[in-house]
Amino acid sequence: MSRMTVGELAGWVEGEILAGDPGTPLGGVAYDSRQVRPGDCFVALPGSRVDGHDYVGEAAARGAACALVSRPVPAPPGFSVIRVPDTLLALGMAAARYRQRFDLPVVAVTGSVGKTTTKEMAAAVLGRRYRTLRNAGNLNSEVGLPVVLLNELGPEHEAAVLEMGMRGLGEIAYLCSIARPRVAVVTNVGPTHLELLGSIENIARAKAEAVQALPPDGVAVLNGDDPRVRAMAALAPGEVILYSLEGALGPRFVTVQHLRPAQVPGLPVPGTAFTLVTYAGEAEVVLPAPGRHHVQAALAAAGVGLALGLSPAEIAGGLAAYRPAGSRQRFVALGDVLILDDTYNAAPASVKAALGVLAELPGPGRRLAVLGDMYELGEYTEAGHREVGQAAAQVADRLWAVGELARWIAEGALDAGMDPGAVEWHREKGEAIRSLLAALQPGDRVLVKGSRGMRMEEIVAAIENHLSRLPDGR
Repeated sequence: MSRMTVGELAGWVEGEILAGDPGTPLGGVAYDSRQVRPGDCFVALPGSRVDGHDYVGEAAARGAACALVSRPVPAPPGFSVIRVPDTLLALGMAAARYRQRFDLPVVAVTGSVGKTTTKEMAAAVLGRRYRTLRNAGNLNSEVGLPVVLLNELGPEHEAAVLEMGMRGLGEIAYLCSIARPRVAVVTNVGPTHLELLGSIENIARAKAEAVQALPPDGVAVLNGDDPRVRAMAALAPGEVILYSLEGALGPRFVTVQHLRPAQVPGLPVPGTAFTLVTYAGEAEVVLPAPGRHHVQAALAAAGVGLALGLSPAEIAGGLAAYRPAGSRQRFVALGDVLILDDTYNAAPASVKAALGVLAELPGPGRRLAVLGDMYELGEYTEAGHREVGQAAAQVADRLWAVGELARWIAEGALDAGMDPGAVEWHREKGEAIRSLLAALQPGDRVLVKGSRGMRMEEIVAAIENHLSRLPDGR
């Protein structure tokens, strides 16, 4: 499928065609030469370790039809080359122009934790009425989001839900200038990226950029249980929907009543049933996920549905269809051992929420917590890890703290009165894995969670491999 031509792309990015035919069709873009598809434009991004300009030849060999560069590069015959001053900026310019082709509502989802779950639930809700695009994985940055739009957005889509991450002030505003959202969701403000932004107040300012970017007829969907997020209502150019676990807030409200466990076919743990109560009516919901934090994400998704005209009944149907993405509270049952794989990322709030789920898991077995370092917490690093340790002490029968920073998790658990014989700290994952596998017993419930850079999924894989080799699966 041709999404643009070389000439169109050059015009969008105000670039100079150094070689090639302006009429050459392009099917999409790629910034990793290993992921190039035939007919793509390869965007040569400079990096701290590698420079995409050094891989233009490889991209051409893999079928790329064009390269977007900031300096001349050797090119094979018939290969198109567009030169711009800044390839990263040009990628955003191209995505912004391509986005203008489509008249559809875009939902921006941001927040310190819970973005991906909220995005997935919102997409499931909108999917009841609209053919909905969402950005997968971690494609939520100044690189990933433009690539999603250029490669995936098409005339078949009727709505889009886009998670937006940030590592500094101005980044969400930039992403919104590309995506032009009609609805913005802010899930919460916490110390994630505190190291980069310097203060909680700056994190709140960064998240509020999504609200400020809305048009006058836009809708801000805000977590009314977070005071910093609730205060963003004053910045919204248009309508505000407040969602809350604690009751109705304001004229446009989304809340919950009669929260209770529910059996869900195919789910090895109880899901959550509740009455969705909104300004537009009520509906009974069975959510295939445990924990209050999942209910909070469901309320945000309900707010998105209401903002775009869905009924409470349609919203309930969408929430029932939700499935978690990747290693986000994935349940793995091996024999009578249950693993809660929540290894995609971690922040103090999300780890505490996962510990809450661990506490609620059915069965008489022990609760084991395997918790890794949490990054980018800045001055909150020690306190955040200690708080997690204190929370673990209230839930876990045994705790493995993994990584240099996780020493404070272990210390926090001990300070909270956890039995010293039940707490282990390991600097290296290998040590933790050996100890954990030796300690596993039938009926254990095991939570594994840590920051992305800790690669805690290796611990999950080790548990799965170990249990699969046992004749009775333990």
